[in-house]
Amino acid sequence: MHWFCFSVIEVSVIITAYNEVRHISRCLDSLLRQSFDNFEIIVVDDGSSDGTSELVKRYIQKNPEKIRLVKLRMNTGPGNARNIGAHFAKGNIVVFLDADMEFPPNFIANLVKPILSGSSKSSCPGDEIIANVENPWVRVQGQRIRGVGSEERTVYVRAVERDLFIRSGDLMQDSGFTMIPLFICGQESRPL
Repeated sequence: MHWFCFSVIEVSVIITAYNEVRHISRCLDSLLRQSFDNFEIIVVDDGSSDGTSELVKRYIQKNPEKIRLVKLRMNTGPGNARNIGAHFAKGNIVVFLDADMEFPPNFIANLVKPILSGSSKSSCPGDEIIANVENPWVRVQGQRIRGVGSEERTVYVRAVERDLFIRSGDLMQDSGFTMIPLFICGQESRPL
């Protein structure tokens, strides 16, 4: 008799990308250097026309067990792309990230720790450094750091139990942000 050990993926990191060929390599490289290893990466290419999917496919060739690509034929917006990614997720926790973000090696571990320990259903980081300062939204808002160090508090839920997310009705498709009330995060990843 043979016994096979199948590891269960705990976390699915969902990256939405629309014409992010210039930035997604830094994002993927930083995720591949994470100290927490039990996660998959799902890139949802939201109708890019700049070669984003082709670049992601090269990463998949080097990391076929770690990275998957969902390619949408047309741009549907970040909320819809995140919802689609969540439905493809194998992990019990979904983490929503943007293709123009970079992360320190302990980012995923710290972000999902409160959820894995059972002390929370979701979490968010305290501060986020925005890498793509050329993004029109970043220019309009004049941001380089979003969160505790700025005027506004971070209210972006980055990690949540997948089943709770699906049962709650996903993200608002037009805005791309979760609209879950009363979540305020502090200096580090905290339970919500």
